Amino acid sequence: MRRLDPGTSDGYDSISIGQGVYDVDGTKVGSVECIDWQAGAITIATNPFAQGAVLASFALIQWINRRELFLSCREADLRSSNGGKKDDC
Repeated sequence: MRRLDPGTSDGYDSISIGQGVYDVDGTKVGSVECIDWQAGAITIATNPFAQGAVLASFALIQWINRRELFLSCREADLRSSNGGKKDDC
């Protein structure tokens, strides 16, 4: 597992569709549904029956490996920061 430096793009090439996404507490948020390289963000698919997909900036990615990535915030904070809405990817 590799810790990312938010000031560089090193390691972001490890992001892939279907990769598990976890919050800072280790709670599964969902999985990577879409990667917007130009915007520097990922769309995270969550349980469609509970809440919709959310958008997360690359800057929120703290740790990453082949199968999963960990964000530097809690799921609730992520949802409140973007209203639980996603941008089109």
